Amino acid sequence: MQELHASTTNKQLENQRASLKTAWLKKQESLQAILKGLSSPKELENLSHTKQRQASLILCHLHELEPKSLYQGVLCLENEQIPLPKNARSLSDAANKLFKEAKKCQQRALHIALQQENLESKIAFLQAKIALLPQSNLEDLKVLTPSKQSKHKKPSVWESFEIEGVRVGIGRNENENRALLKSGRSGDTWAHIKDKPSAHMLLFTHPNRPSASLLQKACHLLAKLAYANESQQALKVAIDYTQKKHVKFAQKGGNKAFVTYTHFSSLVIAL
Repeated sequence: MQELHASTTNKQLENQRASLKTAWLKKQESLQAILKGLSSPKELENLSHTKQRQASLILCHLHELEPKSLYQGVLCLENEQIPLPKNARSLSDAANKLFKEAKKCQQRALHIALQQENLESKIAFLQAKIALLPQSNLEDLKVLTPSKQSKHKKPSVWESFEIEGVRVGIGRNENENRALLKSGRSGDTWAHIKDKPSAHMLLFTHPNRPSASLLQKACHLLAKLAYANESQQALKVAIDYTQKKHVKFAQKGGNKAFVTYTHFSSLVIAL
């Protein structure tokens, strides 16, 4: 009887692993296709510089250009062919339009760079979850696949899990880390791997403190995701945790999600 139960459990485990892997690989493929289809931020930046230079050339030579040259469609200045914007009312207007186009290219380059970072972080997180599958048991798989009938109707921008009935959020990138922390209440529990740039985690427990088992399971998940693609043999991960009210944003370079925190305790997770 025990052998039959073990066999059934193992079959159920393998089926769930295979199902999750198929779904996550499909999602990964979709994200990679979107990533591949993005324009190159570098190309847009180069185009922006070109348009700025061309606009400056027109203004530089404006005093010597014939107004009727506007209707040629293309100007040749200092051995450079300059396509003139359509609907320009004058040469000075053409220069202004080129400056505006240059600014738009610069803004698009920045936006695409952020999109790129966002997609790459989501792909990396999916790969980390896929890497956990071979060593996951049924309880682990339940955490990795939250119920579709969630109490929380509003979808979150970060990765959301449910452990012991408590919602747990993990940021996959700088923007998600910041959004996650902003969404928390003062009594929620914040956690982060000690001395390592990595995901922020928030346990939505306000106004209560998390139980020892909930904290242990959540921190274990955070550590496993952070080191999913590394050798975990005898690896020990220190994780700091504190109430959200003791965590403050602090500017450090370009990192908008850098924080300082006080009144914290530490938990060592053995993987």
